Amino acid sequence: MKRLIGTIVMMVMLTELLSSCYLSKNLNKEKKPFTDEFLSRLEPGKRYEFKLKTGQKQTVYLTGVDNQTISGFYFVENGKGKKTKSDYSASFQSMQENVAEIHVRKFSPVLTIAAIVVPTTLAIIIGINAAQNINMTF
Repeated sequence: MKRLIGTIVMMVMLTELLSSCYLSKNLNKEKKPFTDEFLSRLEPGKRYEFKLKTGQKQTVYLTGVDNQTISGFYFVENGKGKKTKSDYSASFQSMQENVAEIHVRKFSPVLTIAAIVVPTTLAIIIGINAAQNINMTF
């Protein structure tokens, strides 16, 4: 019985670990300063994570990129734990001065498949082991 409980706990932990189907890809691997050209290529409709030079992270859904401004929205958690939608707008100059890294969330089919296959396989193995240990007397 202890073995079964341990296996179930392990399966739940693996499911949590693999449940994310997205990866965060750093767009500025060379650690160069952001140029106007680089910032103007950010795509509206995508979710970006801006890591500020202060260490804070902001996840922003971009709705527009024009001449010298990036606009969109992000969610802020208030003191009661409720998330509220806030508008986001920053000039290219402000981004260059305050943002250390820009990451884009990218869908990962490998993580998605692993998140389905690994827990399913574990569940099948647990089921087979449990069936073999049942005493079938009538």
